[in-house]
Amino acid sequence: MREIKFRAWAFSGGLGRYEMFDMEELCFVDCGSYSAKLLNIVDGTDKESRLMQYTGLQDKNGVDIYECDIISDGDPDAVGVVSFSESEGAWIVECESGSFFLYEAIGKKDCVIGNLYENPELLNA
Repeated sequence: MREIKFRAWAFSGGLGRYEMFDMEELCFVDCGSYSAKLLNIVDGTDKESRLMQYTGLQDKNGVDIYECDIISDGDPDAVGVVSFSESEGAWIVECESGSFFLYEAIGKKDCVIGNLYENPELLNA
């Protein structure tokens, strides 16, 4: 069975900027301001924040692959973004050359090189 994990790109009041948070657990009741912020991510009222789900797969280095990660096999033309396709019912990698099922795209050379929020420049390289 696949492990269910999440991470969130959200505003950190302490740091005064957005950052990536690993989610140990999600709380959907009144658990304080941090959880209230996460509820805003989930229901879409915080348009700058994003909740991302773990795909259940890892890259060649054992790094967990999440939604919105940018992966590459070393070829500059094969850099793609991980997303969930509702029409296919599967995780896919979208790149300039097309879309591929993530489980088929992950091979011995593929690795996570960043994500859409912290490293958007990787898609323009």
